[in-house]
Parts: sequence; C-alpha cells; structure tokens
Amino acid sequence: MNRKQQFIEGLTTNNPVLVQQIGMCATMAITTTLFNGVGMGLSVLIILTCCNVVVSALRKIIPNEIRLAIFVVIIAGFVTIVDLLLQAFIPALSEALGVFIPLIVVNCIIIGRAEAFCQKNKVSDSFFDGIFQGLGYTCVLIIMCVVRELLGSGRFGGGLIDITNGFRFTLDGTGAGIQLFPAEYGAGIQETLGDYIECTRIGGSIYGTPKVDAFSTTQLFFMNREIADEVGIDPEGVTDLASLTEALKQVKAAYPDMPMIANGNGGGYFSIVGLDMLGTSNPLGSLVIENGDLQVVNGYNTDIFREMLDYAKQWNKLGFFMKDPLNAQDGSFSYVANKQAFGAFGQYCSEEVGRSVQEKSNGMALYACQVAPNAYATTNNVTAMTWCIPSLSGHPESAMKFLNLLYTDADIANLLCNGIEGQHYVVTDVGNIDFANGLDAFTTGWPSGMGTFWPNITITYPWAPDAADVYSSWLETNETCLRSAAMGFVFDPTNVSDEITACNALCDQYVNSLLLDVGDTDALYEQFISDLEAAGIDDIIAEKQAQLDAWFNAD
Repeated sequence: MNRKQQFIEGLTTNNPVLVQQIGMCATMAITTTLFNGVGMGLSVLIILTCCNVVVSALRKIIPNEIRLAIFVVIIAGFVTIVDLLLQAFIPALSEALGVFIPLIVVNCIIIGRAEAFCQKNKVSDSFFDGIFQGLGYTCVLIIMCVVRELLGSGRFGGGLIDITNGFRFTLDGTGAGIQLFPAEYGAGIQETLGDYIECTRIGGSIYGTPKVDAFSTTQLFFMNREIADEVGIDPEGVTDLASLTEALKQVKAAYPDMPMIANGNGGGYFSIVGLDMLGTSNPLGSLVIENGDLQVVNGYNTDIFREMLDYAKQWNKLGFFMKDPLNAQDGSFSYVANKQAFGAFGQYCSEEVGRSVQEKSNGMALYACQVAPNAYATTNNVTAMTWCIPSLSGHPESAMKFLNLLYTDADIANLLCNGIEGQHYVVTDVGNIDFANGLDAFTTGWPSGMGTFWPNITITYPWAPDAADVYSSWLETNETCLRSAAMGFVFDPTNVSDEITACNALCDQYVNSLLLDVGDTDALYEQFISDLEAAGIDDIIAEKQAQLDAWFNAD
C-alpha cells in the first residue's frame, strides 16, 4: 500500500474526525486546553497503532464470529497499560482526561480501524495506518484546543507551556500557558500582580489574589535627623552594620548618656531578614535567600543570626542599648521621638517607604538607612493579605469582575478609600491628598483605613505627608528585590504542628535575651540550639525539605 496515500488519508481525505466523524464524544469533551488535546491524541495514537499491529498479526486465527469481542479485549489491554502509565508518570493528565481514557476501549476510531482495515491488511500496512490515523486525530484535537482555549481564556498552551521562569514545557498540567488576549475575567488582576500571583497557586489552581503591597522586606535603621545632622552623620555612608556601628560611636561620644538603639515593649530590637521562613513565624527551617538554593536549614544556626549575636555583644559593650531592655514599656519609636534613644530598627521594603511611614506615624524627621545587602521577597510577604471568592458564592463570575475593578479602576479605588474629592479630601500641589476644609480623620465623615486592605492601593492618591510617588517606590522594589528560590511554595504544617508549637515556645524564651546580650549569651545560645533539637526542629526541617522538594519537582 502506498504510504503517501495512507498519510494523506489519515490527515485529510479519511480523517477520523473530519471525514469519518467518529470519536466525537471524547473530541468535544477534552479539547479545552492544549495539554488535554496533546495528551489524548498521543494516547489514542499509541493505543491505535498497537491494536492495529496485534489485530493484523492475529487476523488469520481470530474466529470471525467473535472477532469484535476479541478486538475489544485487545484494545482494553492496551488502554489499561496506557492508563496505568499516565497515572504513574503524568498524574495531572490522567486526572484531566478522567473517564475518557478508559472509554478509549469503546472508541469508534480504534475498533473501527480494526474492523475496517486491520483484519484485511498485513502488519506493516496496519502499523502505518495506526500512525497516520492517530496523527490525523491528534492534529484535529490540537487545532480544536487552540481555538477553544483562545476563545475561552485568551491564552495558548495551558497546562503544557510555562513562561513563569523562562519558556519550558510541563508535564504536570500546571503551566499557565501564554496569555495572548485578555481573559474574560481577572485579566487586570493578572497584569497587575504579574508573577506574584503564583504565590497563591496550590496544586495547579490559584486560590486567591494577593493585595498589591510592598512585597519585600529589608533591614533599616532609623535615626533622629536633628541629632544626626548636629553630630555630622552622613546617612548615605551607613550601608551595613559595620558602618552603622561607626556612626553610633560618633553619636555616643556626643551624647554619652543616651542609648543609641531603642527596643520596644514587644521585645528584641532586631528582626531577621534574608531568611525565607517557609510559612512559620520563626526561622524553624529556613532558606538563606542569598544562597539561591532550596536547602532548608535551622535559621538560628546560620551566619545571619550569629552575626546579629556578635553585633549584640559589641553594641552592649559600647553602651548602645537601653537599661533593662527586656522590660521596655513603650514602642521603640516612642523613645526616639522623645529623644530617649537615638534610633531604632525597622523592616520595610525601602529606605524611602520606611522613612515616610515612620515620620508620618511619629511626627518627627528621620533618616532611614538600609543596613542589609538586599530587599527580600518571600511567599509569606506576598500572601500576608489575600482576596478570595468563596466557593459557595452564587455569582463567582460577577464577583471576579468586581474584584478586577478594585485592582484596576483608580476612580473606584479613590472613591471607596478616600471619599469624594473636594468634600472629604483635596489634591495638594505636590500630587498627594489631605483632608478638606480643615477636617481630620475624626470629622471628615468618611471611614479611614480602607487602604489597609484595599486590593490595589497603589492606584489611589497617597495621603500627605507621603510623597506623590511613594507607591512607585513599592512597585519598583517589588521588581528589583531578591526573591526567594521558594517563591510560590506553601508549607503544610499539619505533620509537625506539635514540634512547631514546642520550638516557638523556646524562641519566646531565648531569642530576645540573645539579641539584647542579656546574661551569658554564649552558653545561652548553645542551650537554645540544643533545646530546639530536643523539641524537634530537625523533624520540622525534614518535613519542610520534603514538601519543598516535591513542590520543586512538580514544577
């Protein structure tokens, strides 16, 4: 038989779907994504080819009276093999195709080729018939998938193609595809959040939309601007803990009785940055973000934490800390505002944002100096506040349309967050807003604080004294910050919840004393590490590592 003729028949003149019009049920049901279409097409091609060969090889010994039953048995055997292989190696495809894989047993394409062609032709001809008929079927599926996917979601390659971190093909069905046209719902949200929306993806599905915020954190030291200027401190020269120490020595010489570093009634003066805590409130199994790897370690047994302890010892000897620091009664910035301390640590995405917030909150002029090497973003940062549509919503499509407006429409955002221009607020000459007609937060008649949880506050006017471009600083830092290698990973603590509780209690017991150099901190640190190990931190690390590895391999 002419191979060229067989090829043309399979693709066009005798195409199973276009000409024979068989196998239509599965064709219409699964052609929603390219992932489904390619998977189903190749499955049918393999089964069809194998069945064709076997039927043709046995055609002379198969009794004519029971040939159809035997065809079904042969087909069922190969279908079972393919089904089991999909379950084992490509479970996402097996789940997506569902019952349509077992139903290949009665697919008219396969049993039809066995009846119409293979029982009458030799093995080689039947082999190529299976290949070409399978290719024809697969091509139709792919075309239908592309058309339906573009019309339905405006994208191409859903499940099969991922462009989150470069271009790659996926076999787990999680590839977002390539967005060619705006999706019907939520396109503005996706454009606004970019890759950060992946932080709410679990098992291939997105469960919420993060509030647009400053997604990164860095370590800042805030200093009283008046005192710094008086002493001659150049804030531009304070770029790390070493240069900060030298600056504080200079201020201490001028103000020997003033503590240089305030700590608040919440405890220690310093928070750990540069570690991805992977879903826990303390670094009980963390990634060192600067390393760029996925090796989970005890965050308290890293160079980052040990450097903090070394500086704590040094600063305590230099008299930088407050007296009786563990019993501080007020917030750290209250001491700075009242000139009871020179400065305090805080964590924000950038110097400009941190300074603006603290000046506004405390009514004083400050310098903000970044003393960490980078701003760091983790899944925890991104998902701190997330908007969701309840599964019991009666109108989820309408809810998504409305949520999309909240992320994208500046007029709606300003109205609901700030009120009516000229009545509740006025736009200043510098482009921010302030209360109208001498009103304040208590007399304006419009509820304040909406921006705290608004989906996208960056499309609204910032309130004075914040600069008009303060939100631009957020967005810029979101793009330039150093992201954790585990960005998008969500930890399930169920298996080690008891160990986490026990270790958190130890952190409450030890950490503040260590960071403020209270007591014999060398011995205290060794005891802390030992107690963490006894409480099960190694089990927490192992569980996080196992989940992280599974997440990475699935990706």
